[in-house]
Amino acid sequence: MREKIIRSLCLPVNAYDYDSFPGLAASYAQATRNRLSNRLREMEETDAADFLSALPVSAKSEYWSPEIGVINERLTGACEFDTLKFAAQYLLLAWRLGDAMGRRFSLDLKRPCTLFWNGAPCGDILHIDILGDAMRIRTARGKCSVVTHKGAPQEEGNSLWILTEDRSVCALADNVRPVVIDGKPLDTNVIFGALARDRLSWSIEGHYDGPYAAEEKETVLAVDAGLSLLGEIGVDLLLWVLNASRYIALICENTDERCLSGSGGSRPGFIYMQSSARASLIAEQLVHEASHQYYEFLAMLYPVAEGEALFYSPIKRAYRTLNQNMIAYHAVINILSYYLRLAALDEKRADLKEVRRFEGMAAAYEETFRNADGLSENGRLVFEELSTHRMNLSGERHDIASAG
Repeated sequence: MREKIIRSLCLPVNAYDYDSFPGLAASYAQATRNRLSNRLREMEETDAADFLSALPVSAKSEYWSPEIGVINERLTGACEFDTLKFAAQYLLLAWRLGDAMGRRFSLDLKRPCTLFWNGAPCGDILHIDILGDAMRIRTARGKCSVVTHKGAPQEEGNSLWILTEDRSVCALADNVRPVVIDGKPLDTNVIFGALARDRLSWSIEGHYDGPYAAEEKETVLAVDAGLSLLGEIGVDLLLWVLNASRYIALICENTDERCLSGSGGSRPGFIYMQSSARASLIAEQLVHEASHQYYEFLAMLYPVAEGEALFYSPIKRAYRTLNQNMIAYHAVINILSYYLRLAALDEKRADLKEVRRFEGMAAAYEETFRNADGLSENGRLVFEELSTHRMNLSGERHDIASAG
């Protein structure tokens, strides 16, 4: 089982053959929920603790979300108010994913707070009622909204939220747009401007301090085009990205041949990246950041490397720890594989210069891992899986290089 899980978190084709990610995401959420329930009991909020503990956690990749990441990171030592806010946040996510429907519960937050609904911050929330197949949200200003899973909001006063049939779109989210592929909105959202700049817990503040993309139709279509290209190459690549990406925050459009992008393990499913008119470049960055998400999950489950010894990183051009080098190598192999598969689909869209660049970096990383101590048994398995995959790709690279 361990080996299958590790391999499924290494490569898209493995993840597609052995789809462990939804179950792993659910386990991550369940562990967080259990910690939250225990914290509520310590505060003598036993009704809330019992209700949360009784909720099922379905095997859904949507539980790999920054909301769960924030709860997991900040729960230790949290005050009473913050713990109630975390309980409310978990309830909203569980209800949206169908795991709190058909039940009844009321949660008083004691003072107003901001919660997230599918990426959109909704403020001034004071009270939540779970009402079977509906949910009522009350604010400190007396506004109230009832949201049903059928799609049509039932208003009491001013409606705050609207829920579509697939429970994926929030009316308040002026700066959130769902990714659309083949006319179908997905549960991965593109975030713009003010919302991407938000200083709240799951934002990218501290990682990026520059301009953000404007909310324009062309920007949304660019991300859709990048994901559609992945779907053309292979459904395993598309699912690799969609399973690990809840929110894609767009920063300023790139002005050179490469895109800036980033993500972090403490905010699962949240990535930021520059927009680009080139679908192939957007697709590369999506594969890149999704790979980091899978590696973060892998390393959380099974430690990969030990020690603080430094080794040269060809992609960063600096000395970094063995674990940091393995994070990069994991992404490099997946990006290289993406470019080679793109070339097999359409040579005209393949960037042969990038193929050669990533091939060179992969070889340099492999030399480091072969000669370095510090990889655990799990780390050796990761290295074996990735390096074997690259060897299997070498024939394809030779054919493409010859053609170029």
